[in-house]
Amino acid sequence: MVLAVLLLLAGAAVLGLGASALTRGVARTMFAGGASPRVVGIVLLGVQAGPLLATLLAAARGTPSFAVGVAFGSAGYLVCGGLGAGLLLSRRPTPSPPLVAVLLPCLPLVSAAIVVSDGLAERAEGVGLLLLFGVFQYVMGADGRLVEARGEQLRKTAARGLSIPPAGLAGIGVAMAVVGAVTLLWGGRTLVGHSGLAAGFVAAGILGPLSALGGLRSCLPGSGADEASTEAATLAAGNALCSIASMAAGALGLAAIIHPLFADGPATFAAAGLAGVYAPVAAAFAFRGKAGRVAGGLSVAAAVIWALVAIRF
Repeated sequence: MVLAVLLLLAGAAVLGLGASALTRGVARTMFAGGASPRVVGIVLLGVQAGPLLATLLAAARGTPSFAVGVAFGSAGYLVCGGLGAGLLLSRRPTPSPPLVAVLLPCLPLVSAAIVVSDGLAERAEGVGLLLLFGVFQYVMGADGRLVEARGEQLRKTAARGLSIPPAGLAGIGVAMAVVGAVTLLWGGRTLVGHSGLAAGFVAAGILGPLSALGGLRSCLPGSGADEASTEAATLAAGNALCSIASMAAGALGLAAIIHPLFADGPATFAAAGLAGVYAPVAAAFAFRGKAGRVAGGLSVAAAVIWALVAIRF
């Protein structure tokens, strides 16, 4: 058990650093190639490199329940642990992102939940999820507001840090992220073997959140009162909500194409957990135009309830 904990912690740390370097390297490469903030925002809005790599490697290495659980669990963590916890702790409500970013993620979420509801996601269904994610990104790009803001944020982020060539930084990020993801999944398998917990629960409740630590900051709304802080909080909320589409449709679709996914009960039930943490904040944004402590508290409570139910599977 001690070995499992050490592997999980080491894997999460290396994966988080690698994912951050990879995201910065990709953004630098795109900007160096002449891409506009809008294009960079379209490509990277809601995309979390750490959970994406962990999901794909889990599928490739023959642990399909890990792939499904990480996909849903990481998105759930970014919504409840990032957005929800940020709302709960903030002194002021966060203004709503564009309504399309609030409501549209429910489509890939429901589609992914239907796909895994029978415990199996085949390659054809993976293609469908991936196409749905493409449609989601196209709609977000057509709206333009959130992708422009995310692109500008990435432009500023990419300019910071060591002066490493963009391709080199991306390569270093990939290498570190792969090593971290492999170590994290190794820790997950070790934990399953020693604890008796279901693979889907370990993936959704532990591996998913740990894999998403590197992207938590981009989904955490601040509490400043000035205009810049308010805009940053709205962007963080939008990025967290868009991560639902990125993981539930994009990552899960790619994973199913790599290898058909067989999901156990907790991994399948993780879709319900993701819906539970998403619904309160989405409802608050849609009907009130802002979300605060009540919505954040309900989102965090939904995650706790999911964990208490799923651990009994």
